Amino acid sequence: MPDTATKPSVKPPAQIGLPRMSPAELLFFRRLLDDGGFSRYGEFGLGGSTLEAVRRPIPMLVSVESDADWLQAASDQPEIAAAITAGRLTLRHGDIGPVVAWGRPRDSQAMARWPDYVATFWEEWSRRGALPQLVFVDGRFRVAAALSALLQAGDDPPAVLVHDMVEARLRHYGAMLGFLEPVAQVETLWLLRARPKLDRAALLAAFLRHALDFR
Repeated sequence: MPDTATKPSVKPPAQIGLPRMSPAELLFFRRLLDDGGFSRYGEFGLGGSTLEAVRRPIPMLVSVESDADWLQAASDQPEIAAAITAGRLTLRHGDIGPVVAWGRPRDSQAMARWPDYVATFWEEWSRRGALPQLVFVDGRFRVAAALSALLQAGDDPPAVLVHDMVEARLRHYGAMLGFLEPVAQVETLWLLRARPKLDRAALLAAFLRHALDFR
C-alpha cells in the first residue's frame, strides 16, 4: 500500500526583490551605501534595503522588523543567511503583537508592547557595543525611530535616512524636522542630519509624544 501520509511542506526562502523605491531613489540609496563611508548601518523595516546593505562590505548591520513571519522567511534568503552566520547582520523582531499588512499592529490590544519596536533596535546596538552611523527609517513608528537616533547619540549623531516623505505624510513625519534638517532629497527619500544646538528636553518630549504612533 503506497504511503499517502502528507509530508510537511518546506517553505521556500523569502523572495526579496529591490527596495520599493523609484529608480532615482534606489540610485541615491546605493550611492550612499557605496560612497558614504558607513561601517555601521541600522534600519527600521526589513526588505530590499536589507539585501542592498548586505551586498556591500559593511561590517556591522542591524535590522528590526515587526512582522515575525516575514523576518523568519527573510532570514532564510541565502545572502541574508550568510551575513547572519558571518556575524555581520542581526535581524531582530520588534514585537508589537499581532500585525497586518506592512507590519502594522492589528489592533491596540498589545499597545503596551509597542515601544519594544524602537527599544529592540537599540538593545541590539548595546549588545554589540557600538552605535550606527546611518539609520534608515522605513518601517513603523517612524517619528519615534528617527528621533531615537538623536537621543542616544551625544555629540556624534548618525545620519538619518527616511523614506516616503510625501506631502500627505509630511503633516505627520514633519514632526522630526524640528530636530533633523535635510542634507539631500531625492523624490521621497530624504537624508537628514541633526540640527545644531538641539534642545534635548524638547527632543525627549517629541519622542515621547510619538512613541505609540505606529505610522
